[in-house]
Amino acid sequence: MIYLDNAATTFPKPEEVYREADRLFREYSVNAGRGTYKAGKIADKIIEDTRKAVADFVGARDSEAVIFTHSATEAMNHIIQGIKWNGFDVVYVSPYEHNAVARTIEAMRRKYDFIVSVMPVDDKGFIDIPKLVYKFEEHTPSYIFINMVSNVTGYILPVDEIAREAKAYDAKVIVDGAQGLGMIDVDLQKSDIDILVFAGHKSLYGPFGVGGYINNSRIELEPFMYGGNGSDSLNLNLPAIGVKRYEIGSPDIVSIGTLKKALELMENCPDTLEILREKTEYLREKLSEIYGVKIFQMPESDMDKEKFSSVVSFAIEGYKADDVGTILDEDFDIAVRTGYHCAPFVHDIIGSIEYGGTVRVSIGKYTTYEELDRVAWAVCELSD
Repeated sequence: MIYLDNAATTFPKPEEVYREADRLFREYSVNAGRGTYKAGKIADKIIEDTRKAVADFVGARDSEAVIFTHSATEAMNHIIQGIKWNGFDVVYVSPYEHNAVARTIEAMRRKYDFIVSVMPVDDKGFIDIPKLVYKFEEHTPSYIFINMVSNVTGYILPVDEIAREAKAYDAKVIVDGAQGLGMIDVDLQKSDIDILVFAGHKSLYGPFGVGGYINNSRIELEPFMYGGNGSDSLNLNLPAIGVKRYEIGSPDIVSIGTLKKALELMENCPDTLEILREKTEYLREKLSEIYGVKIFQMPESDMDKEKFSSVVSFAIEGYKADDVGTILDEDFDIAVRTGYHCAPFVHDIIGSIEYGGTVRVSIGKYTTYEELDRVAWAVCELSD
């Protein structure tokens, strides 16, 4: 199989990640923070060491800002459902948001009746900063939600610029880093980001089962879930502060500990994004030469190319996206993602609805040029 669905989850993982998952599952798959026995204490230390590793990786001020969840979607629900909303709030979302943001915000909007505004874009689909600033002047922002990297087109949003403009109004900035963290460098001590969400299984090359968020500004959030956390069990109230307030239930020691190994490996790969861009541009050029292929958000200049990561989304005239994906799988053993990719707003912007969404090729660090040649050949066969 030629696997090109790395935006959904990176596959395969580094061999060291597989070995660490196996080791932790065999040796320390106990209930961390619940027992006084030796293995439980070691498991608890593994979690705290991973918490520090995440904090160090993104330049967080201290590890207590890191909250582990089981996924980035769960992390977004922690945040959005934990904010103390009121009807006077004005929320700005980018048109590239995943449904982890879009659906959760909509649920809260129906409940609290605040205003939601989608950020404006220019004729290329890029965030139009001057127009956004004008909108901020017209309707003062309370919260900003920004996807670091689009999972549909690979567009890298101007997070720092948007956050800087938002801070002129003291707005809270929440960034979905699920697609970008591991490719895009982040230093929260030099950033205006208030909360950063991450997913272990995507560009960090870790396992499923671990995600979370870094509450860089210690915004007060109401707990999203209630239950056991291994401390003060006779007290029906959760702690007022600290990770125990938010990390409920038995922690996934295997996934959390394996993430630490993945982060160690990421520290040794500083040029990941540039390598992925070279492969992405190679495929983009190949596909652009094929008659009947439409590439969504095709970069028009070298400067534009710098605004994209490792995704190429396209359509073939005369085909629906799902049909292309099925043929690539069944006839060529090529795994891609098709459809709307859990992103409700962006398809109106890029013009993909008539095709049933896009055929998304998302490249990983183990993708070879030979595999990309195979993709181009298969698409050429389809377009004849």
